[in-house]
Amino acid sequence: KDGHYLLKQQRSTWWVLWRNTTDDLQVPAGQRVYCFSSIFAPSGLQTRLYHHWQIYTEKQGWQTQSRIGFDLNGGRDDGYRGYTYKQNLTSGKWRVRVETENKKTIAIHGFTIDQGQHAPDTVVMRY
Repeated sequence: KDGHYLLKQQRSTWWVLWRNTTDDLQVPAGQRVYCFSSIFAPSGLQTRLYHHWQIYTEKQGWQTQSRIGFDLNGGRDDGYRGYTYKQNLTSGKWRVRVETENKKTIAIHGFTIDQGQHAPDTVVMRY
């Protein structure tokens, strides 16, 4: 909207005073979960970044579910923004690694999924 991303994120519980949002997501079956990245890129840089979606299991550790790429063109004053999403995620411990083409990690977003039935409180943030 008006050149910005509007993100709706789940609100933290009331006793977590230092955060507005939570990484413990209540996700009804079939709902999409998005990973949003804001990255500084110098002018003239053109490359491809990847969101590497992984779930943790006790027996096998981190297991890749998908590696989704998106193009990055540098030079924007406020950084470059990109996102990917997945649907029908199973309950458990998840992470999305933001990676370069040659699999160098830029950032890691960790979160948990619980296939809840109710709609949680949300916060809208503008980027």
